[in-house]
Amino acid sequence: MRLNSYNLVMSAMFGGRRGPRPPAGNPTSIACHGLMDKVGVSFPEAHLNPDAMAELALAGHEVLGFDTVMPEYSVDQESAALGAQVDWGDRDRMPDVKAFPYADFSDVRVPTDFLEKPSCRVVLDALSILRRHVGGRVAIVGKVMG
Repeated sequence: MRLNSYNLVMSAMFGGRRGPRPPAGNPTSIACHGLMDKVGVSFPEAHLNPDAMAELALAGHEVLGFDTVMPEYSVDQESAALGAQVDWGDRDRMPDVKAFPYADFSDVRVPTDFLEKPSCRVVLDALSILRRHVGGRVAIVGKVMG
């Protein structure tokens, strides 16, 4: 096995050959003031700009040494794509849904262009950026809310 972060993670997940060490990763947000300061990216920019989102995610590997990178720091990306009014927060505060356009969850209709809504597109674009930077070398972790 060629030793790199990606191979360590994939081997551990799928029962492949054991590497020289267990992989280290974090499937949740690692964004904190120290990391934001180190890379010069903070909220709300990292929620709304794919380059900023990818840069902060890369810090998990480049600064902290994780074998994984994971963009998307909020549970509100999908809510915004469904029409919720979102306050995207600031450096000290995570995003918050301020208003939802439906009276009941049974009224929710997923738009056909859901993945093209700006709040979803930013995550998909950040994933593309990460793949160009670390694809095949570092495991890119995705997640879905809802």
